[in-house]
Amino acid sequence: MLIRAMLTKNKILIFILLFNFLSINVALSALPDISFDAWLKSYKKIALKNGISQETINIAFKDVKFIEKVLIYDNKQPEFYEDTITYVNKRANNSRLKNA
Repeated sequence: MLIRAMLTKNKILIFILLFNFLSINVALSALPDISFDAWLKSYKKIALKNGISQETINIAFKDVKFIEKVLIYDNKQPEFYEDTITYVNKRANNSRLKNA
């Protein structure tokens, strides 16, 4: 009974996480093409409105800059082009299990 309840809770949590992920992606894809600087300025305003102090924002974003390679790497993540079995087998093997 306890295991069934835990599985149900895990399924609900996974559903919520996937829903949030998909919602964020849809929201981001609906944004018009804006410059990184414009986005950053907007993001800082949102942080301020949500209670983040100006000092914290200044520290956190002090050296933030746009790096185009990040977008290239983001689009080439193996999670998106490898099937699940290949992905897991590359990362979860006996050697790693022994090291863990």
